[in-house]
Amino acid sequence: VFDNYLAGASAATFAVAFAAVTLVPEYELMLLGIIPIRIKYLVWIILVISFFVYDGRAFHLASGISHASGAFIGYLYIKLLRNG
Repeated sequence: VFDNYLAGASAATFAVAFAAVTLVPEYELMLLGIIPIRIKYLVWIILVISFFVYDGRAFHLASGISHASGAFIGYLYIKLLRNG
């Protein structure tokens, strides 16, 4: 029924993730409980992967752009918050 739509809160999730990266870029997480990885690398990898999402019919560039926009807003929010 709906072929072309954009829905969800994933851009807001990226905003929160990049806000965390801006605040504490060297924070380490345990990926799968065994692999230590810095949050800045993990979030950037997920953002890049979001541009290559394929659902069997087409790549969804709009969702990648919305994720990148959310990431920018999260970064910008923390930078402006620090400046007062």
